[in-house]
Amino acid sequence: MSGGGGRPCPGNKKKEEEGQKKRGAGAPRASAASSNETQDSGPPPGVRVFRENAHRYPSKSWYQDIDTTVGDDPGQLDFWGKVVHAYVGMGWNPTNVKVMLEFFRRGEIPGEQSRNEPAGYEGIRDWFDEQGIVVHQVDAHDDG
Repeated sequence: MSGGGGRPCPGNKKKEEEGQKKRGAGAPRASAASSNETQDSGPPPGVRVFRENAHRYPSKSWYQDIDTTVGDDPGQLDFWGKVVHAYVGMGWNPTNVKVMLEFFRRGEIPGEQSRNEPAGYEGIRDWFDEQGIVVHQVDAHDDG
């Protein structure tokens, strides 16, 4: 072990003392986490949900797009989390925020069977349910 066998180097102590004088004695050191994000309460909620589900942050250039598209509504954030989680779970590029936002805008969760219905058909199906009307889907391969 070179450097005095575990004794502190006098040069390092001097630098530390100078840093304390500038910060004030006992003041916490600035960490890598203290950036603009932490000064204004962190990244937008949609970015935090992305982080929780993808286990990484998206590129900062996408923060505004995520915030504008997803917003801060708890239901929307929950759905966004499901989209990100499913997208990553498919083995697709976990940094492809553009495609994840496209899934979100369409109201689709990656990997789930899509009914491929026209826009608004879900509302019609709900109305049928409310009226007690039973609609049977006919399989194209069904002969009867």
